[in-house]
Amino acid sequence: MRWLTFASGCAVVTVATAQSAAVPRPLDHSPPHERLGFFEGSWTTADATPEEGFLEVCAWLAEGRRHMVCKSRWNTSSGPREGLSVFSYDSANEEYVYNGFRAGGSHVIQRGSEQGGRWQFRSERGNGADRLRSRVTIEPNDRGFTLLSETSKGDEPFRAGAKVEYLRLAR
Repeated sequence: MRWLTFASGCAVVTVATAQSAAVPRPLDHSPPHERLGFFEGSWTTADATPEEGFLEVCAWLAEGRRHMVCKSRWNTSSGPREGLSVFSYDSANEEYVYNGFRAGGSHVIQRGSEQGGRWQFRSERGNGADRLRSRVTIEPNDRGFTLLSETSKGDEPFRAGAKVEYLRLAR
């Protein structure tokens, strides 16, 4: 029994060491992490009204360039709203991870990739005909980017949802 406990402990130490070795130190240059710099800056949307005052500000998490943290705020007829988004890179799976949090309690996790400046994130939950899939595509342009949300149920094709034009205010 002691050998099993020791062997299990060694396995945990080995896995933990391997995982920490794969993750670069916060200030080391990492090309996949640096791609997240695209989101850095202040943003609004093309269809935002002055009353809504939509503003999203994205910056690196302090003391390292590993997580891009975006805070958004806007007004609705029922009061102010806010959100928090975190873009990260999962080195073990070689993919980007998006975590979105809203003040009302919702939380979204999506995984994706970046190729040639174009980002695509996806998620799914459930099984069979009740499976819900979502896909978000971020396509850069000369003013900022276009964000397209799409959803699908079961094995049906994706259907376009919201298409939002984000405008860069400042870097």
